[in-house]
Amino acid sequence: MSFVNSAFTIFLQRISPPASQRAAAPPSNKALRDFLQRDGYFGPQLLDAFLNGSYARHTVIEPIKDVDIIVVAGTDWMKEYPGRAMESLRSKLAQRYDGHRTRRQRRAVKVTLSDMTLD
Repeated sequence: MSFVNSAFTIFLQRISPPASQRAAAPPSNKALRDFLQRDGYFGPQLLDAFLNGSYARHTVIEPIKDVDIIVVAGTDWMKEYPGRAMESLRSKLAQRYDGHRTRRQRRAVKVTLSDMTLD
């Protein structure tokens, strides 16, 4: 049984993200959520923001490619056409993250950092 445990431990070490990425992911997603919460327009609209996906489930494998953040907004924000609402979110995030590192997707805004993306 100890051989199986040792082999599994080695396997996990090989597929686990590097310590530098594991250390960088929490501050990166927290900074994005805090930025939106402090904003005069988005702050009151933000009902909740939480992690989702493999990073949140602690099942991510090497390397961490993206951290998925779900932003729950109030209904007033969604009175706008959804495409316009998403573009306003992208525009706001471009103020914090250099504009060429933000890109609107169909139902998400992607922020490209040096070693991972936030969706």
